[in-house]
Amino acid sequence: MTFAARLAQHCNAALHVLHAESRLLEAAARSRDIDLVAQTRIELQRFTEGTYPAANGLPLYYVVSDPPVAAICGAAARHHADLIVMGPHGRSRLERAVLGSTTEAVLLRATTDVLVVPPSWTPPVAELPGLSGMGPVVIGIRDPATAGPSIEAAEALASTLKSYVEVVHVVSDVPSETFALADTVLLLRGDPGRALLDHLATPGRLHSVLLLDRTHRRGRTELGRTTRTLLTHCQVPMFWRP
Repeated sequence: MTFAARLAQHCNAALHVLHAESRLLEAAARSRDIDLVAQTRIELQRFTEGTYPAANGLPLYYVVSDPPVAAICGAAARHHADLIVMGPHGRSRLERAVLGSTTEAVLLRATTDVLVVPPSWTPPVAELPGLSGMGPVVIGIRDPATAGPSIEAAEALASTLKSYVEVVHVVSDVPSETFALADTVLLLRGDPGRALLDHLATPGRLHSVLLLDRTHRRGRTELGRTTRTLLTHCQVPMFWRP
């Protein structure tokens, strides 16, 4: 909530706050003459108003009785959202093992950019508005030959944050054709997820944003090992493009 509110403040954008309530739980409450949606909306508004700078803005609140993934993706499409902001996981470890992560499912389904904020995130300069001090924008690329659109998106995000772009290409062996990019691309060796985590943990990158593309195979979006590793362990916000 803090990151989303500060980003909205930084970009002078509208902030929409959504909570998806269980239909089964709502039906059970209704059978006892309890308006769960209305009560949840009051609690949601109270929570938002206690989060700077959301308290100073005019956020729009939505409490819906729908499965979370459908509610999030539907609201983003309906309101023509530029970005979905959410945490890496919202269920217990056991529930995620049985039902899967809502965030992972949104990454598979959403046609909107998704930004995942780890629970440990704090603003670089708490006393300043917006996202002052964020950066660099680190972009992880699989193939330098097709990275042009991703680099453009990273440059646009860096411009918004008044920061700069750092391009990272993780390889097991360095092909000869990548040498031409050695002055602009940082080459890391090893497992992509672990290499990116180690790189982001170095001094000067603790307030960075990691930008990645979602993986598409045979016309479908897939979540590979790298994505799952980052969702589990990454300590900086992660920006996924469709």
